[in-house]
Amino acid sequence: METAKLTVRLPRQLHQTLRERATRSAQSLNKVIVNTLWRGLERKEITPPSEYERTMAAIRKTGLVTTLGPEWDKYIEDAPDMTAEELREALRGISPLSEDIIADRGER
Repeated sequence: METAKLTVRLPRQLHQTLRERATRSAQSLNKVIVNTLWRGLERKEITPPSEYERTMAAIRKTGLVTTLGPEWDKYIEDAPDMTAEELREALRGISPLSEDIIADRGER
C-alpha cells in the first residue's frame, strides 16, 4: 500500500484517548488512527444533530423534561389554540414557576 505523510494537530484529549486505545490493543498509534479513520469513512453519512436536538438531549439527560406518552394526546388535542397575547393574558397574576420553586425551598 502506498502511503503519504501527514501532520495533523489533535486536541490533547483526543490524542490521549487514541494513545490509550493503541496501548490496550497492542497496536501502533498510527495503525489505530488509520483504522479509526477508515471506520469513520465506512459509516453511512449521518447528519449531525441540530443545536435544538443537542439542547433537548441535554435537557432530557438532566431529567428536567420527559416525553409525554399517547395518554396525553386527548388533552393536547382538546386544548384551545391561543396566541401569545392570549396566553399572557391568561397567565396574568400568576407567579412564575421559578418563584414557587424558590419559595418551596425556603430560599426567600
